[in-house]
Amino acid sequence: MHPQFWSLTLLTLLASTASAPVQAPGPPGVEIRTAGQQRNDTDALEDVLAEEFRAVYAVIQSRPADAQAKLAALKARLPSLKLTSAEGKVLRDQARESIATLEAQIESSRLTPAELESRFRANPDDIRALRMYVSKISTEINIKSNAGDKAAADRKFAEIRALLATVKPTSDASRTEKANLGAFVSVAWRNFAFARLKRPDLEARLRANPDDADAWQSLRYKADMEIGPKMGSDKAAAGKAIAEVQALLRSVKPTSREAVSEAAEVQKVIGGYEGRFERERRAPLESATLSELDFRLRLNPDDALALGNDVATQ
Repeated sequence: MHPQFWSLTLLTLLASTASAPVQAPGPPGVEIRTAGQQRNDTDALEDVLAEEFRAVYAVIQSRPADAQAKLAALKARLPSLKLTSAEGKVLRDQARESIATLEAQIESSRLTPAELESRFRANPDDIRALRMYVSKISTEINIKSNAGDKAAADRKFAEIRALLATVKPTSDASRTEKANLGAFVSVAWRNFAFARLKRPDLEARLRANPDDADAWQSLRYKADMEIGPKMGSDKAAAGKAIAEVQALLRSVKPTSREAVSEAAEVQKVIGGYEGRFERERRAPLESATLSELDFRLRLNPDDALALGNDVATQ
């Protein structure tokens, strides 16, 4: 395994799922090797890290002080490992980053959002405090949202955005980190807001403002998510939704370039479902015999689909 694929996620996975016996870490300064096997130091180091991180994750929630002590011991031991390959050295650096992230997680568990906010306001370059603050508030948002308290979740999002808007880091590195966190919060907010939108609400927005490009884009996704599953389970509901969106497209005409483009994308999605809907509706007729079609016409002379198939088979 190449070390560039190692990240906190992979370390976490190995730490929580690996079950094969691994070599216990040797004393400081001793090369990492597995007796009786020809393995490079990168492979062996992966085994050691999997074992060490597994031990940390076993206690990080119940005994954070023990987890912190284990991380400190591992961090102190890393410089003494005699690694001969460049890949092994890269892996060791990535392990240091994972340790720092876990240490921040443990530290965060002992602090309240208010304490972290105060730290960041007192020192705008304390990005670690900001990162922990965003993590904690994000957890609160999920809890409030899952409990159905959307208003409280909205307020938590507003708190994060207000903090990001008012506190200005001074160093370039801190400004970059803050911008990255701001982008994460913006994406999370859009996803959160989108999940609560209903198609009729979007249609109302578009009737009020046909040039609302964001609403057209959201309508495309919402319509796709609504109609797709119903095509297999409830064709009547799917047909009704298709007709409603098509009615909107006929009556609401955007004028701005961006909105026109987004509306065209909505038409593509709906047109695709409309074509599929029609093909599936016609399929039984296309396989029917002439006598079956004739019988249908006798029952209903205005059955246009049957009449068309009847003519086609003549």
